[in-house]
Amino acid sequence: MDRMKLSPTTPDEPRLVVAGGNRRRRPKRSSRACARCHRRKVRCDGAISGFPCTNCRLDQYPCTLQPTLRQTSRVKQLSKAPIRSPQRGTLPQAKYRSNIGTITKGSLLFDYPCLDASGLKRLTHEKIVLLETQGCLRVPSRHALDALVKHYFLYVHPCLPLLDEAAFWREYRCTKAGGSGISIVLFRAMLFAASPLVPVEVAQQCGHETLLLARDDLYRRAKLLYESGAETDPLTIAQTTLLLSYYTTDSETSTNSTWLEIAIESAKEGNAHIYYSVPSPSGTNSTDLKRVWWCCLIRDRLISLGMRRPIQITPDEYDLPQQGLTFADLEDEAFHSEVYGLDTKTALSQVLASLCHFAVTVTDMAMIVYPTVRSRQSDREDPRKKIEKLERAKSALLKWELNWLEHMEGKDFYLHSSLALCCNLLSIYYQSARMAVSNHMCRLITMVKSLEYEDLKRIEACRSDLVTAIGSTAQKVKEFIIHGVADKLPISAVAYTMLPQILLSIESELSKTPEDKQKREVMLVLFVEINRIFSSRYYTRRILDITWRALQLCQKASLSDEEASRTGLVLRADCSPVLFELRLTHYVRLLRYIDEVMSTLDHPVEKVSMLCPVDLALSDHVDKLGPSIPTWMQSIEETYLGREALHTWSSSLFLSWSPADDASNASADSSESNEDADAFQQILECLPLLGE
Repeated sequence: MDRMKLSPTTPDEPRLVVAGGNRRRRPKRSSRACARCHRRKVRCDGAISGFPCTNCRLDQYPCTLQPTLRQTSRVKQLSKAPIRSPQRGTLPQAKYRSNIGTITKGSLLFDYPCLDASGLKRLTHEKIVLLETQGCLRVPSRHALDALVKHYFLYVHPCLPLLDEAAFWREYRCTKAGGSGISIVLFRAMLFAASPLVPVEVAQQCGHETLLLARDDLYRRAKLLYESGAETDPLTIAQTTLLLSYYTTDSETSTNSTWLEIAIESAKEGNAHIYYSVPSPSGTNSTDLKRVWWCCLIRDRLISLGMRRPIQITPDEYDLPQQGLTFADLEDEAFHSEVYGLDTKTALSQVLASLCHFAVTVTDMAMIVYPTVRSRQSDREDPRKKIEKLERAKSALLKWELNWLEHMEGKDFYLHSSLALCCNLLSIYYQSARMAVSNHMCRLITMVKSLEYEDLKRIEACRSDLVTAIGSTAQKVKEFIIHGVADKLPISAVAYTMLPQILLSIESELSKTPEDKQKREVMLVLFVEINRIFSSRYYTRRILDITWRALQLCQKASLSDEEASRTGLVLRADCSPVLFELRLTHYVRLLRYIDEVMSTLDHPVEKVSMLCPVDLALSDHVDKLGPSIPTWMQSIEETYLGREALHTWSSSLFLSWSPADDASNASADSSESNEDADAFQQILECLPLLGE
């Protein structure tokens, strides 16, 4: 009898060999093995049947190619040299932290038939090598990729529908080449935009310890791919750069506005701004143009309102009466979405329509509160006339609230948590605009020659609006936490929650009764929790520094009760006097300080907090120099509050910050995670104190 033995090919699949007889033909050997099969020393069929290989597919493991010796040597060589930026693009280079493992990890773009990489044919060999060695031509494993794409359409797309979701899914699920494909440059930007919104486990599957590191790395790859010139279609460039406008850091504060400027110019080059009156280019339709232009408009207004900057798309550049995006523009994707049902998609389209109307409504207000350089130079209008214009802008905002916001409050939240996210975020945008109007009204009142009774009534109305807006914003933050969507907020929410937190802190500090103080401190707990969540996804040190400095300035400028009574600006006792314990001129200077610091472009934050590890030895020398206040911040403070005040203030409060100094704190150990869980439990215990 022939003897038989088992000769394993894989740990789970034996191969039968007949001794003394005809042996079964050995399977063809693959020229390359994936990293997992190479590590396990088993046969890999990836190069024959395609990746993922059979072993990884059956075991449900990510399948990534093992880099060749030639590749790894080239990567090591280039990793020692600075990244060379192509001539195209003038955006500042950020400080990225990456390693060779994360660069070479992942599947090649060419392994996905749905991706259009035809633009790479135009690039030189040197650029291709650079893109490959920097990981720009690789994407995460299929599991991580699916998670990123899913979260993009769950939380980015509803309020920024740049592309047709139905068309995207048709291309993405395609297993054979032949369609138009998805631009690799745009796809890279989509992965970046979704990166802060996925669970941290997805970032770890991509080779990153934290979401912040994953976001930085995906941005770097998308930026390099854009700068290479691989994409030439103006509409695709506009879509890509709009998504990249979600990037900003503590030291690169104007990056979002720069990307937006590129997006607007590219959209105009593709005639998106006149989508309603010109024939669509080949391969596109008027709805595609309309999507791009209205997304430019939305991003422009939100960046202006959050960063206190002039709008880039002025009313003379588009036709205001044109209708914004509606369900009719999104009808196809509503029936073919892979992340939402029809009812949810319909409700989200109503939120989007409200957002488009808000972008139009807030235009006049933004032109008054944050005027362009040209209008500022030619503006010699009397403050009284400006007040009248601001009153009309305020009425327009109130009309928008009645028509578009009130009927959405709490409606259809049961369908999906993203409805609570989008509706409450839109409400915060509105409350921010409302606060901007009230604060600018106070500025204009200080510019009039003599105060009248009507001015005092306006001050009282402004104070009432501010208190209401602060309370409403705190309520929305509470709902984010309750509905479990606080970790899905976009980066714009960081700026939009800053001023309410500052003013609420002022109220808490100057509260005269224990009850008022406790109520405001409980509300502040919500902002502390939301800032903790932000710090693991976005750079928040600059915002927190501004907050601490603003509070210090406020404490020094606050008046005693006797001094306030002598100013004549204390109103009736039945109105909350807390905010106006600050003299009106000091309060206005505080507001101007915040606006100037927020809108100032690309100034470094506190140097001590930005020292590299090799420079830590310098910190002792820096400390010996005395309180360190950034030059740009000091100059603004000297302008608004005087030079002598700066020398009497301690900077210890400004330099001290605990949970979120840098990205390293986001990768806390298990003990810190337990502390976070305890802190979150305390947050939940505080929520009932705020009422329903």
